[in-house]
Amino acid sequence: MPVRSITKKTMLTTQKRRLKPKLQNEGQFIQHPKVAENYHFLIHHFMEWISSHLCDCSRTFNGDLTEMAVLAVIGQMAIRHNVNEAVKNYALDGEELSISISRISELTSIPRETVRRKLLGMKRKGWVEQDENGRWKFVMSGNESVVANEIKPLETRSLTRMMNLVDAINNHLKNN
Repeated sequence: MPVRSITKKTMLTTQKRRLKPKLQNEGQFIQHPKVAENYHFLIHHFMEWISSHLCDCSRTFNGDLTEMAVLAVIGQMAIRHNVNEAVKNYALDGEELSISISRISELTSIPRETVRRKLLGMKRKGWVEQDENGRWKFVMSGNESVVANEIKPLETRSLTRMMNLVDAINNHLKNN
């Protein structure tokens, strides 16, 4: 049986297919009348917000946005737990607070080995640890993660930026 030759074009096509987001109802949001008539305003403010936020994250993480993405996924697990606890949605066990390397890799499209290296680096900083099942979670200090204390200025700037974005959009939509 002949061996199939893999060309650079085939590899790029495969990568593009893997990276293409699988969105249901793609384009439906833009068809919403308010979004359609205010699209340029909305996209301008969103791009201003996202570029400022990513640049701030890049400075905070010394240019390592991959580390930031891995940390953000773990953080989302903790945030989801806190939200569910606050509204008493349902009780979460410890496994809900941790996540596997494979799952982080799947969510971020970052190779497993890179995720593993980033987690080991964060472990050396005292930010994350493995549980008894080999899953990763934040190291806690009281009710807050150690890393949250270290990146508190970024969080404050991020929330301020987000509120400015919301205010700009609300004000624009009220006046139009």
